[in-house]
Amino acid sequence: MTSKKTKKILILPDLRNSPINRSLLVISEEFKGTMELVVLAQSGGDLLIDFQERAWKVDSDLNGAQLVARSERYAGDGGNGIPLAFLIGIENSHLSQLFWKHFIPIIQFVDQPPQTQESIKIFNKYSRYMGAILFSSPDVKSVTYEKCRDSKSIAAYLCSPDDPMQLSGLLKKIGGELGERMKVETQDRKKIFGSDALDMNYAYPALRHQKKRAVGELTNAWRTGIGLTRPRPGFHPGIYAERYQLKGEDPFAHYLRAGEPVGPWSLPVIKPPFFFARKRTKLKAALQIHLFYPEMSDELIRRIKRSSSRPDLFISVPTEEVLQETRRHFQIFTDRRVEIRMVPNRGRDIGPLLTEFAAELQSYQVIGHVHTKRSLHLGDRGFVEQWRNLLMENVIGGKKPMMDVIFKQMEKDTKLGLVFPDDPNIVGWTKNRDPAQALMQRMGLQMELPKRSLSFPLGTMFWVRTEALQPLFDLKLDWSDYPEEPTPEDGTILHAIERLLPFVVEGVGYNSAVTYVSGFSK
Repeated sequence: MTSKKTKKILILPDLRNSPINRSLLVISEEFKGTMELVVLAQSGGDLLIDFQERAWKVDSDLNGAQLVARSERYAGDGGNGIPLAFLIGIENSHLSQLFWKHFIPIIQFVDQPPQTQESIKIFNKYSRYMGAILFSSPDVKSVTYEKCRDSKSIAAYLCSPDDPMQLSGLLKKIGGELGERMKVETQDRKKIFGSDALDMNYAYPALRHQKKRAVGELTNAWRTGIGLTRPRPGFHPGIYAERYQLKGEDPFAHYLRAGEPVGPWSLPVIKPPFFFARKRTKLKAALQIHLFYPEMSDELIRRIKRSSSRPDLFISVPTEEVLQETRRHFQIFTDRRVEIRMVPNRGRDIGPLLTEFAAELQSYQVIGHVHTKRSLHLGDRGFVEQWRNLLMENVIGGKKPMMDVIFKQMEKDTKLGLVFPDDPNIVGWTKNRDPAQALMQRMGLQMELPKRSLSFPLGTMFWVRTEALQPLFDLKLDWSDYPEEPTPEDGTILHAIERLLPFVVEGVGYNSAVTYVSGFSK
């Protein structure tokens, strides 16, 4: 029976009589009493692990590998210390994701650089899940970094595979560091778990009845930077962590311990009340719709009619056929202006807003913008449908009359310039910060954009006060300013504008807020 301070190391062997395996066997005796070294045996197609009364199973199928906990997890359960996964060989790096999902830090041993494009792709993908990488020589490290640049951000050490004493010292050092990191995370989890601050329905709807696991997923994500999620509407842990220059401590736990301070990390949240008396707005409002998929017309009409407010409609379509079909659908709106135009297949949904209808829209007080998002490059049709429903529900309405709700708040708060859906998933600048900074300068807005974290209308659907959008209108963008189709998935002026919207609004003296309709997530 091991002591409570014992650290357990899971060894995934390469099943060869290799120097690293021989060294691991040599030092196993040394670790007795302080560290349990377990070298796994292979049985059929599975690798079986048994620590005391807890059993784990690793399905070694490369296409469907999964780690299943048959009882309580080690990490954060107050049990026998912190386990570490030790993976040998780049060919096994895919298993790092499995251990990561169960909150187990990973040490990867690399004795040969990746040799094929597929192995390079795999190591680039899975290295981000690792806590540390041991390289067998400087040459192996250099070549691996040259081929797999994404792995450079992971802590790296040199380790001679046939030197048991050096390996022993490194395992103690790295194991201790990762163990201490996990102890901090365990305390952070306890802080979050003991509060009511984590909105399960918002952040982890699939885990809403498994709070302990959801808290673990949250802290794990913000420790590794993988699968980043907001814990509740309006709060951005990344912005908070940057402002407080946090290192090692979970930003949400720190925020709770600090008494939930107010700052740019927390945007006001507009939630529809349970009972809401629909009332037509006094604001002169226009809704610009980019209708690329006409089969969604009936859904849009239903959502628009859910509110009493009657914004004029400016609809862009891609072809003459779609134009005629759209006219047939939207002729039902005889109580407002409806303008439908065919536009070039360029500029996606931004071009119609800032170019085609720019002159007309500037005569209104507030402007809404939506589009029939499909984002086919994302692949997962179900995910895209969930995302589109989230955006539409929060911007136009359906379950609730969200246009009326938003207009009421904008009438009440004259400094509220931008309102957009609060998406629990975190997306950063990616390749767009430099182009965005250049656009800010073109608009004459002298503002240094944040280095990493930001809140913006992910999906480019929102309501904005026209004065707050004026700097973008003043650019007088032409169709030639937008990239030709097929548009790159990132790094274009379209992606930069999407992320710039809150900063443009702030630059002319207005504030932003987010909406949250319960029951819709992605």
